[in-house]
Amino acid sequence: MKYSMAVNKPPNSNQIMFPRNDIKIDLASSSKVETRSFGYKFKWDSSKLINIFYFHGDKQKQGMRNLSLLILLFTFTIITSAQDYFIGGKLGYSFPTNIGRSSDELGFKDVSKNGGQAAFIGKWFYNERLSLGCDFGYQYQDGSEFWNVDNYGDVSASYQTIRTLLNGTYYFSHDEIRPYIGLSFGAYYLINSIDFAANSITNSSITYTAKHWKPGVAPQLGMLFELSRKTLLDIHVQMDVIAQMEAIYYPDADPVYTENPHEKQNQISLNIGLLFGL
Repeated sequence: MKYSMAVNKPPNSNQIMFPRNDIKIDLASSSKVETRSFGYKFKWDSSKLINIFYFHGDKQKQGMRNLSLLILLFTFTIITSAQDYFIGGKLGYSFPTNIGRSSDELGFKDVSKNGGQAAFIGKWFYNERLSLGCDFGYQYQDGSEFWNVDNYGDVSASYQTIRTLLNGTYYFSHDEIRPYIGLSFGAYYLINSIDFAANSITNSSITYTAKHWKPGVAPQLGMLFELSRKTLLDIHVQMDVIAQMEAIYYPDADPVYTENPHEKQNQISLNIGLLFGL
């Protein structure tokens, strides 16, 4: 499979822009599929690699949507063609972190409380030591005491995250208990809201909502337990590292506010899941 992209780079700029008509992807299939006892082995012509660029504004949103669609298509292809495939779900508890922010900067831990998450997960075992998988999850967190602003009465915040991820996992053994390390990548859809309740200053409640598509990665460290030939228990720690958002101040708003003052929305979660063989 060969890819080529045509892009424009404005003079004296470090930003690469992607006009819609300038993106060109040529697909020349050179794949070969070989049947194995654990599924399929894919051979790709990797003479050219895909370069990942940082998108801005509407181009970034479109890029993240396209990435999500590609992940969904990949997952559907694996489910309908692969052997040794397991699907299931997981529940998790998330802790916001200030990793990536200096001590004098506002971080996600300052503005958000811990929260819960749920996800659909899948694994395809290429062999006994390697697997590919997917993670389609939703997470919700309330705002912290940071948002208790006396001048504006009752103020609350919430942070919602929808993620579509692909992941690869390496297992250190192929016994009934398998410690592993993994890495996921994909798109995160962030929905951050601030709600100002009605008070003596504002006659009606006002809600500001910021929505962003952002790329991100998520390393994992965990243990996989083989409860039976067709049932697996997955326990792992995951850290989601999401591309930085821009903090925007709105001085003319009533009341005034800053959108995404924490900028980085990274977090660590403890997760437990069950997978069932197809």
